[in-house]
Amino acid sequence: MTGEALLSHFILIGSPLSNWTIIIGHTTFCVTLVLNTVVGRLSQVTRHLGEASADVGATPVQTLWRITLPLIMPAIIAGAILAFTLSFDEIVVTLFLRGRDATLPLVIYGRLRRGLSPVVNAAATVIIVTSLLGVLLSTFLTRRTAARSQQS
Repeated sequence: MTGEALLSHFILIGSPLSNWTIIIGHTTFCVTLVLNTVVGRLSQVTRHLGEASADVGATPVQTLWRITLPLIMPAIIAGAILAFTLSFDEIVVTLFLRGRDATLPLVIYGRLRRGLSPVVNAAATVIIVTSLLGVLLSTFLTRRTAARSQQS
């Protein structure tokens, strides 16, 4: 449904299908993943930290950069990893929005239909290892940040 709706939109406004339409389409449904993760983390951040920073003379911008952003950074990273994984897996939207451009997921999908090959196996291994390292990094950062916020 998302792919069809986005395709209809781009045809209606007269935009040619290209890599830009793929980027816009994937951003459309991945923003919600990142937003949900960040809002969940923001709900855990106590408002007293912002009030305390204002008491010592920090501006709202300084509070954002020195307190809020470091506390929600693991959620932003986790949301980005989740968005990347889902975006890479969303071949249907890419099929609708690709135009004449070939993307890596479509190339892998096309080669899988003909059987496994060393190129597909190598690409899948790199993708899995990269995703796993990203998940481990975001888990480590989340635990470290949670432990740090409980100490204060």
